[in-house]
Amino acid sequence: MRCDTAGWGNRLFLLCLSGLLLLRFPVIILPCYSLLPISKDMGLMLFQIGTYPLTAVMILLKRDCLEKYHIDRLSLGLLVFAPLGCFVTQGILQGGWSELPVSTYVNGIFALLFLLAFLIWKPVMGNGERRRMGRWVSLAIIVALCESLAIGWLIHFQRPIPPEAQIYLPGEAVRAVLLIFTQLSTAAALEEPLFRGFLWGALRDRGWREVHIWLFQALLFMMGHIYYLGTANLSFFVIVPVGGLILGFAAWGSRSIGISMLIHGIGNSLGGNFFPLLWR
Repeated sequence: MRCDTAGWGNRLFLLCLSGLLLLRFPVIILPCYSLLPISKDMGLMLFQIGTYPLTAVMILLKRDCLEKYHIDRLSLGLLVFAPLGCFVTQGILQGGWSELPVSTYVNGIFALLFLLAFLIWKPVMGNGERRRMGRWVSLAIIVALCESLAIGWLIHFQRPIPPEAQIYLPGEAVRAVLLIFTQLSTAAALEEPLFRGFLWGALRDRGWREVHIWLFQALLFMMGHIYYLGTANLSFFVIVPVGGLILGFAAWGSRSIGISMLIHGIGNSLGGNFFPLLWR
């Protein structure tokens, strides 16, 4: 089947893409500078609740040509099960499920509906090469660990830990591994489909060269974290743009945002939480 590039489906797709950009930029960024009459936490919650269902709708609209947007079986598996994994791991880390944010419950419900929708409207997926994808997954884990070491080294300058702090490294290691599932759901599953998936495919449809898309998405990813400017300059000027280039190259080379999602989730968890402690 051909991908709809001119009819109502494509217009709805572009409307949803605009919604993703609206949620990722004004809704998150403007409250940080008191330019929207909502709190930063409210803006983040709206982003987390609104992004996942929009992503699901866009995938269903383009289910006949998902490869154009770097979405394969691995990507779909992570997008469906990451919110459910986040629900379980956050319950373990919080010591129960009564204190979890509303977005965790909402996205968990949407993940189940997402799975049901796939059983009804099955997406068209290529046969793929399991051996090739297995190599990419292995490479993603290696890259993510190396990136996490570098991120942790930079962050330990930016976010110093008091010398008197009592840290139990084995416990922190277990916590960081569990947080990978949280980061897959709250960061990777919400950002990778936009920056390295739908936006990439939409720009390619409009004649952009892929190297230009690669650079542009990294710049846009950097601007999406502008709230770090002034408070976490190493993150804004180094970690985020370099990370955007790495994630973009991973999705571009593998043709799968599932690979960039793995790097994103592992890098955020280990690089942002565990390796800074080791460097200290």
